[in-house]
Amino acid sequence: MHNAAMQADWDSILKPLLAVGVYAVLTVGQVGLRRVPSVHAMRRSLNVLFLLGVSHVFLGDTLGRAHPSLRIALQTAFLVMLAFVGIRLIDLLLFEMIPAHRKREPVPVVLRDMFKWLLWAVAAFLILRMFGIPLNALAVSSIVVGYILGNASQDTLGNLFAGLALNTERPFAIGDWVKIGESIGRVVDMTWRATRIKTKARDYVVIPNSTIARESITNFSHPTLCHGVHQMIGVSYEVPPNVVRETLLQVCGEIPRILKTPAPVVLLKEFGNSSINYLVKVYIDDYENMDPIVSDMMDRTWYHFKRRGIVIPFPITDLRPIDVVQKLERERAAEDRVDYRRIVDAAPVLQPLSDEERRYVVESLREEIFSRGEVLVREGEPGNTFYLIRCGRVGVSVRHGTDSVPVATLERGSCFGEMSLLTGAPRTATVTAEADTRVLVLSHTVFGELLQRNKPLAEDLARLLEARSREQRDRRAAASSQAGGAVAGPSHRDLLGRICRFFGLQAAK
Repeated sequence: MHNAAMQADWDSILKPLLAVGVYAVLTVGQVGLRRVPSVHAMRRSLNVLFLLGVSHVFLGDTLGRAHPSLRIALQTAFLVMLAFVGIRLIDLLLFEMIPAHRKREPVPVVLRDMFKWLLWAVAAFLILRMFGIPLNALAVSSIVVGYILGNASQDTLGNLFAGLALNTERPFAIGDWVKIGESIGRVVDMTWRATRIKTKARDYVVIPNSTIARESITNFSHPTLCHGVHQMIGVSYEVPPNVVRETLLQVCGEIPRILKTPAPVVLLKEFGNSSINYLVKVYIDDYENMDPIVSDMMDRTWYHFKRRGIVIPFPITDLRPIDVVQKLERERAAEDRVDYRRIVDAAPVLQPLSDEERRYVVESLREEIFSRGEVLVREGEPGNTFYLIRCGRVGVSVRHGTDSVPVATLERGSCFGEMSLLTGAPRTATVTAEADTRVLVLSHTVFGELLQRNKPLAEDLARLLEARSREQRDRRAAASSQAGGAVAGPSHRDLLGRICRFFGLQAAK
């Protein structure tokens, strides 16, 4: 009797100590879970589970002797917590870790919730059977409660079943760009009640699943990312359709984000009241950036039309007298010619020309405008024009292996393209506009007429080209870290021969 009492006293002391020790060991063991952020976030739930488990194992008998209900309550709490942690871990494994490892789309919330409800139903059934609770009474009460809740939440159940139907048919997935009714956006998530989309204005629109089931759905991301974009453009009746079509197709080819396959198409749509309207059909694979892509295309169209003299007509009422308008235009043209002459006089390539010849060049210039990012000339391509920068800035780059190496930045008053102008040689560098840039363009035919009148001019131009060629070689060598004189350039005699052959000056040979 005395020994039994002593044993009971030791149990009452030893078991709590063991419980505390085991709990401490399990708690410290959670440190390794920090490597798994999703599981580490459950550390509080795991602590509660460890505490209940250790208490049930080491203190269950002691609590049972104090009162049987305490042991049952502790066991029930442990089993419920065990079910909660287990279901949570299964959910993390199946719907977060595995899809992330396989780089798959996230599973809709409604499917995750349905799966967890099923697991909870199985866990509740097993716990009730373990404690011997009769299921008949529970089934009857569930029917009554289900009838009451069903009548009270018909809309909620409608959303639930609609959500299940949408996940079965899968007209869209999380991350897709869709149009549902009048709302357009990217699908963010889908719960058992509603689907949430994020619009381009970064607003969130929550649409009940039952509403989605009744609306037409347009998916811009499936079955492929390829999406067609249509844009109407009106052009003056004075411009031939083939010129417009050629210009618009060139514009589409210069926009990197417009797909080459399927190829862009330009269709003459209708003869309007004041313009011929063309439909431009292009294809993109980035619906989210559709508006910036179309904006780039329209920007580039304006610059191309401006350079080619293609007019986009629009209604306008000018109340100024016609003679006033014409006078302003003449004054503006005179100011432009004065500025042109300043630029021509300062251009090194044009220094050998006489005053009369420079005046002729000024009258022959045409002005063009390029947008930032447009290529004015490309290395290796044929060319026969010369450029003088009136305003803006361009970057000059050359190919070095597979890389493009910048060699110079040119601004107002600078010139380029003299080698192609005088010899017809391919472009020796790529020139790209770094800002909106206006250039004065001089055609080789103008220089042809000057050389026919003044054949000795070819000699001076050949010497000037030799010096300019040497400067360009030095810049290219510096940019590519080569020795300055590693590559020999064309000689004065060689350049003179090229000029004569290009312009047909046989007598100058």
